[in-house]
Parts: sequence; structure tokens; C-alpha cells
Amino acid sequence: MRRVSAPVLTLWRRSLQVRAVVITLVSTSVAILVYSAVATYSISQDLFQSRLEQVLSVSNRAVSESQDSLSSSAATDTASIQELMNKVLSDIEATTTSQQVALLRGPRASFGYTQDITSGGLEVDQLPSSLRTAVEETPDGLWWQSTEVDGSPAIVVGAGLTVQVAGQHEVYVVFDLSSEANTLAFVQQILYVGGIALAVLLCGITLAVVTSIVRPVRTTALTSRRLADGDLAQRVDVRGEDELAMLGDSFNQMAESIQSQIIQLETLSTMQQRFVSDVSHELRTPLTTIRLASDMIFGAREQLDVGARRAAELLHDQVDRFEVLLADLLEVSRFDAGAAVLEPTKFELKSVVSQVVGSFLALAEERGSTITVRGPRAKCFVLADERRIERIVRNLLANAIEHGEGRPIDVWVGASRSTVAVAVRDYGVGISGEDKARVFDRFWRADSSRKRTIGGTGLGLSIAMEDTGLHHGRLDVWSEPGQGACFRLMIPRTPDTPLGGSPLGLPPGQGGPQTVSIKVIRATQEDRDEGV
Repeated sequence: MRRVSAPVLTLWRRSLQVRAVVITLVSTSVAILVYSAVATYSISQDLFQSRLEQVLSVSNRAVSESQDSLSSSAATDTASIQELMNKVLSDIEATTTSQQVALLRGPRASFGYTQDITSGGLEVDQLPSSLRTAVEETPDGLWWQSTEVDGSPAIVVGAGLTVQVAGQHEVYVVFDLSSEANTLAFVQQILYVGGIALAVLLCGITLAVVTSIVRPVRTTALTSRRLADGDLAQRVDVRGEDELAMLGDSFNQMAESIQSQIIQLETLSTMQQRFVSDVSHELRTPLTTIRLASDMIFGAREQLDVGARRAAELLHDQVDRFEVLLADLLEVSRFDAGAAVLEPTKFELKSVVSQVVGSFLALAEERGSTITVRGPRAKCFVLADERRIERIVRNLLANAIEHGEGRPIDVWVGASRSTVAVAVRDYGVGISGEDKARVFDRFWRADSSRKRTIGGTGLGLSIAMEDTGLHHGRLDVWSEPGQGACFRLMIPRTPDTPLGGSPLGLPPGQGGPQTVSIKVIRATQEDRDEGV
């Protein structure tokens, strides 16, 4: 049943034409059925009433004539009276044109003069008992009752007759209504056939009208879908001057406006990308000169007075930060231009994570945080771009230190047959639900009043997401305000392997039988200066 109902419900929800035709068919059918029932009842009542008036008129005349014949007869013996009764029955048949008449002895008839006589095969027990009772109690009246005789509808008329010497008798005349029943059946057939034809006609008209309305709407929907797919030249063919034509014209105007805005935005985006790329490349030459001068001054800072020495240190730090920002801008410009490519090599993921954590230990201690690394016992080899994976982990760890509020930081490494994962969890301020959707936007900060304290550029998480996309991986975020945040990187073990399920939860659990602490070697000052 469900296999049948599901497609029907789907068709009902998706097709305006089907709904319109079905609603028209149901409403028309109900209206036709109600009208047919009312018309059939009215016609049947009119036919019956007309036939009843005719029957009563004929029966009254036949009874009167029969009573006159009986009253004027001088018959006194049994034979002559019985002969008279037979003649009266024949006269009643002739007058009423009925084929079934009964002359019966009444309860007060004299015994031995007459016998019950019937015609047309009429049986006495076919006469309604209630009608016989009414005639017996009031023989002077003319009584009738509708009933069924020999399987056909009929009206039975009864009255009393007084026979000289023989006493009270009863006469019953059966009038067949088969002709009227056939007429009513024919009328019903005409009504039903006409109703079905009318319903089919109305459904056809409804289908034609709805199709004429739906077709341009469907065309507009298909055109809008093509527009959404990037074909900005698509337009609706407008015909006529009605409301649908107005819809098509308005849609075309909207499409023109959207195309113009998109082209303008694409032009501005291209100009912006070119500007960032050109400026970044142009700044490399003077930055190299500044770097040489800064290193020279920084190397001789011990020979300077206190103020100049502090200025040399600040200059050296800011040149480092400027170099990082310039490198990030160049990387962003490569992503925007589609020029970023993977350089996969086989490396051991745990050692890379350990090196990155080691380079951040001193900074974490300055902020009051401790970093714990956990991972599987076995080595975790992966075929990926080591430089980009290292940069992703570095950006995630820097973000955790920045927002960790001096609390512990946990790093997990996980692996399965097809997927490796790295998760970085802090226990700082956390990220609100509406901010999580924007956490990977460029230069975005949840709290604009909060200053960066470790020299970030605002591009780290954005670049991390781009690097993850190059590996056909995923970078997920979990956070609760006041409970910190957790970023989880997942990439396939090889570029040709589909990404499977994550070997780490979000956030990961603490420890576990397959998880051990990973030793981290603190980076030296020279390593940090080299960016290890």
C-alpha cells in the first residue's frame, strides 16, 4: 500500500495540474450526484403522484359503476349472483385496464351465495393486510397502498361493494407501475451518463486552462534554475499582455538586474584579486630590503642604547608579522586565481603535529596554557601536501592559544583505513551558534573589540579551510559558549581515496585504549625564527 501511496502523494504535492483536475473531478462528481439524487426523487414523486391520481379516478368510477350494477340487479339465487359477480369483475377490468382484480367476500357477507374470484393470477395473500383491514373497517371509502406484486411495483386500490342478498364484499384492483419504473430508470441513466460526460468535459477544460497557466510558470521556473546554475543569458519568452506576461516581463527585468550586478561584482572581485596579487608581489622587493636592514640592526642591538634597542626589537617583530601577512595574501591570491596545487609526499602525521606543537610550547607557556598531544600507538603515514597540513595544524593551534584564556589545550591525532584526522580543543570563551557559520571567513572576528595578541593576520582559518578543500577533506568546528571550541581536520590517506568516517569524535573523547600521549620536543629559538 505504501509503495502505491508514496508516488501518488508525491505526484499530488508536485503537480498543480493533477490537483486541479482531481479537485474538479471530485467536486463535479459530488455536485452531479446530489443533483441526480434530487432530480430522481422529484421525478419519481411526480410520476407516482400523476399515476396515483389517474388510478384513483379510474378506480372510483369503476367502483361506482359496479355498485350501481349490483344495486340494480334482481338476482337472488346463488348461480345468478355468482354470474353477476363475474360480470362485475370483467367490467372493472375493462374500466381500469387492469389485468389483476379480486372480488372477495367480506367478513359480514352471507354464507353460500358467492366465492372469492381473482384474475390475472392474483393471489389473495399478495394483497397488503393493512389495506384489507382498512377496507373491512371502512367499506364506504376508497383505499390505496403502494406495494410490490410479482416482483414489480404496483398500486393496489380497495373498496367495499354491497351485493343484494349476499351482503358485504370487497374489490381490489392492482395497477402495475413497471412503465413508470422504466421511465424513471431511463431518466436516471440519462442523468448519470450526462453527469459523467459533463465531469469529463469539465476535467478536460480544467486541464487545458491549468496547463495554459502552468506552462509559462514552469518555463519561468526552468529559466530561473538555469540562471541559478550560472547561465545568466537565460530569459523568458513573453507573449501577450495578461498577468502571466507581466510575470515573465518582471522576471526578465530581475534577471537583467541580477546579471548586471553579478557581472559588476565579478569585475570588482577580479580587480580586487589582481590588486591583492600585484600589491603582494610588488611589496616583496622592498620587504626584502627592509628585512635585510632589520636583521642587521637587530643583530647589532646590543651596541645600541636602551631606546634604540627596544625599537630594533619592535621593528624585527613587526617585519616578521608583515612577512607572514604578505605570505598569507599571496596564498589567498593563488586560491582566488585557482592556481593553488597540491604537492603530495608521504610523511608521518604524528611527527608533523608534534613538531608544530613543539614550536608553540614557549608561546603557550607565556599565555599560561599547557598542550597535550594524544594519538594512536602505530605510525600514521599519509600521502598529502606536508607544507599545507603543517600550516593547517599551525593555524588551528595558534587560534586555540589565542582564544584559550590560558587554559589547557588538547590535540588529538586519529587514523582509520581511509582517513586521518587532527583535532585541536581549547577550553576558552567558545563561539556562539550564529558566529560558527562565519568563523572561516577572511579577516572575521567574533569580537571586533578583541585585539590579536600573537600576531595573527585574520586569514589563518580561511587558508586552513582552502588547504583542506584541496585535499578533498573536511574542517569541522564544535563550540559552546564558555566551554571552548574544537576544530577537527579530516583528509583521505591518499588523494585517490574517498574520505571516510572520522576516526575522532567532535570533540574527541579523553584517552582510550588505542590512544597514547605523544612526546613533544620543544623547539629552539633558532627553530622558531625559521618558522618550524
